[in-house]
Amino acid sequence: MDSTHDTLARLKASVAATVDAAAPELVDLSLQIHGRPELLFQEFTAAQLLATRLQQAGFQVERPLCGLETAFRATRGSGSPCVAIMAEYDAIPEIGHGCGHNIIASAALGAGQALAALGAELPGTVVVFGTPAEEGGNGKQLLAERGAFAGIDAAMMIHPLDGDFVFAGTLAVALAEVEFFGRTAHGTMPERGINALDALLIAFQSFQATKAVLPTGRFNAGIITNGGGWVANVPDHTAAQFLLTGRTDDELRQSLGRLEGACQAGSTATGARHALRCDWEKRYRAMVVNTVLGHAFAGNMRAVRPGWDTPAPGVIPSIGATDMGSVSQLVPSIHPWLAIAPRGTTWHTPESAAAAAAEPGQRTVLEGAKAMAMTALDLMLRPELLREARGEFAARR
Repeated sequence: MDSTHDTLARLKASVAATVDAAAPELVDLSLQIHGRPELLFQEFTAAQLLATRLQQAGFQVERPLCGLETAFRATRGSGSPCVAIMAEYDAIPEIGHGCGHNIIASAALGAGQALAALGAELPGTVVVFGTPAEEGGNGKQLLAERGAFAGIDAAMMIHPLDGDFVFAGTLAVALAEVEFFGRTAHGTMPERGINALDALLIAFQSFQATKAVLPTGRFNAGIITNGGGWVANVPDHTAAQFLLTGRTDDELRQSLGRLEGACQAGSTATGARHALRCDWEKRYRAMVVNTVLGHAFAGNMRAVRPGWDTPAPGVIPSIGATDMGSVSQLVPSIHPWLAIAPRGTTWHTPESAAAAAAEPGQRTVLEGAKAMAMTALDLMLRPELLREARGEFAARR
């Protein structure tokens, strides 16, 4: 009878071989999704393609999920542990798949198919989640609120980028909206009005000045969504949106407080009234990377591609934002970034969209699928790994 070590090695070799055998189909699926970009909550084609392939692989598919038409849960196996693999597939307005979610989707499918192919030898349960609307819709947070991730022991996904970063977390992010209300008057008689645009500009510049106190890696951004009406009149209504960030919820609250102070400055200086709104419950949570799982994934990536490496924990503290942060607040989770483009490539651009369909991206589909499937097997066959991951998770909450 095989030892656990031998069994693990044999099953890892098996899932890698299954991914290799399915490579043409996985790459084709990635390119299909890339070629037909669908925006948040409208990813009907991508969700159908993935759900169909998973059903063909023997998964039980629940779709729609938790009231979201383009979300699904596909389950294969039985017993504990239960490992979740996340698929994303929404695109960016005007850019298309400039965030490479087509790669995420196909890699998740490949990992799920490879584990399902083990049949009775699958030593646990694998769940592939179809998670829509990462780009602005906070789909995983909606699923989390509705209990979709109950019973999950650990979760993972991969994400393409311009470098390999297993241990980089993400920022907490919130969207705030502000309106200023003044009093209109003819442009030749401004003293009879209250200029809502002046108030907004004072607030905008005051808030921009707070960049000087932000820690490295933090940012806040804003746009004016309504600069007023007719140019010949004093504007009586203006509006703006602001994107606030923090490494923690406390830092995010600090940014919100600074924005309120800036808006109050605009009101005080001009006499305009302001209304600031921020739906705190819809914020993107910070990603808490589980380093125990991260080291397991990194070891599997090195096995998949000898010579591959990633910076150690703490070297790159945070990159961007993701709704996977909501999952990481519930269970031990990882969100490795894998390189598909040269270092310095800007994301959410036509250049990153092109990279998501190029050969390095196709390779990442296969390597990411293998490494995730192998990491799932580590969790299923090495009980101490899950215990350590849970211990770290409990300590960092």
